[in-house]
Amino acid sequence: MGYWGYRPKPKHVRNGMELQSLKSGGKWWSEKFMLSIESFMQENSAYRGIVYARQGQVFDFKVDSGVIAARVQCTRLRPFSVKITLPPIPADKWKKITAELESKLLTIAYLVSGEMPQEVEAIFKSAGANIFPEYISEFKVECSCPDRIKPCKHVLAVFFVLAEEMDRDPLIVFRLRGKTKQELLSCIYAAGNRRPEDSGKTGAEKPAGAEDKVEAPLEELTGNFWKPAGKFRSIKIGLSPAKVEMAILRRLGAPQFCANDKRFWSLMKRVYGTVSAGAAAAAQKDSCCEAVKEPGEEVT
Repeated sequence: MGYWGYRPKPKHVRNGMELQSLKSGGKWWSEKFMLSIESFMQENSAYRGIVYARQGQVFDFKVDSGVIAARVQCTRLRPFSVKITLPPIPADKWKKITAELESKLLTIAYLVSGEMPQEVEAIFKSAGANIFPEYISEFKVECSCPDRIKPCKHVLAVFFVLAEEMDRDPLIVFRLRGKTKQELLSCIYAAGNRRPEDSGKTGAEKPAGAEDKVEAPLEELTGNFWKPAGKFRSIKIGLSPAKVEMAILRRLGAPQFCANDKRFWSLMKRVYGTVSAGAAAAAQKDSCCEAVKEPGEEVT
């Protein structure tokens, strides 16, 4: 008989955040984050915490710069409030990190599309910072419950939900360390514009001998939009598997009206697979199209 056979079951929560997988922290970055949490978990609290997370007892979950806040409903009438804080990385180290990221456009593309290359951790370490906390003393955890065991099951439930959210959006890790997605990208773009050779210049200089090119108004060009610039007989279309599955959807995130629907991501995965297979089949029917597909892989 399980734990809930001996005590009252927790009260049902509408629109609670249920874990979508049996394993908390499926991607390497969320697993590494959880390693720093597991060192101070007590077995009983960890078990009850993950049960709360799987049953959707965590709600009002929010992640801000260095702060995780949520409420957890257990068997009591009122839910408990949880707050977890993590000191942000100092500004001087962030400056080094963003300057290094600015030169790695592919790494930035992966981050924005929902993947985190392992070189990101090395970039942080080279700047003298850790993207993942190494010691429990770095965290400050608070819960309104009366439990004597710290961290309590409510705090651990929030950590489990956080790990799964990191699976979908690795930039949550950056937000915890002091930079939102927009702040991070803004810093990278700003770092790219601050070149040493640009200091003291008030505007872009025109190369010697360059002439001003007069562009025709857009309204005069719309009639030629669908006309080819030259003659050609056929077009070869190369289809290859996407490096990041559902990249655009991962970047945009689930729409608000189904953000807590556990079926959304599995449904979208099937939809993307069906559309991709249909597109590949349509391309292969045309003799002038060439589909490139790895054995055993879906074209997306």
